[in-house]
Amino acid sequence: MSLDLSDPSLALSFLPSTYHVLRLPRTTPLPSEITSLLSKPATSSSFFSLTLTPTETSVILPSAAFANLPADVVSPHSPIPGTDEEGPWALLKVAGPMQLHLTGILHAFVGPLKDAGVAIFASSTYDTDYVLVHAADQEKAELALRRAGWVFKP
Repeated sequence: MSLDLSDPSLALSFLPSTYHVLRLPRTTPLPSEITSLLSKPATSSSFFSLTLTPTETSVILPSAAFANLPADVVSPHSPIPGTDEEGPWALLKVAGPMQLHLTGILHAFVGPLKDAGVAIFASSTYDTDYVLVHAADQEKAELALRRAGWVFKP
């Protein structure tokens, strides 16, 4: 089964803000600057993700919030293992909501990004998928996806 990229639930858009990815050891308490984001009202263009695993805490947060983190939270930890670059990232959203039984959505847009040499960081929710690309690669990513048949919301 191939995806119908004209389906409005599969339309793509970039959220207007830039984002940072932060990795903390699982044993590090979450700073109040991060936990306070949990109580902020969501808007149609906001995104915040907190993922806890046995070995790490991964946070995707707006660059403005990242800039407000104390130096002792950010400095000792490499936000992205293997690199000293943690952002800014542009956040690409699939419109959604999508049915959970659909298959191949991430594969369908990660392939063109891979072919264009665009690195990604993916995050999914119950309703949809989000993919971060380095902000410097946003135009290259959009061009590659349009060439692959993806539709962007105006």
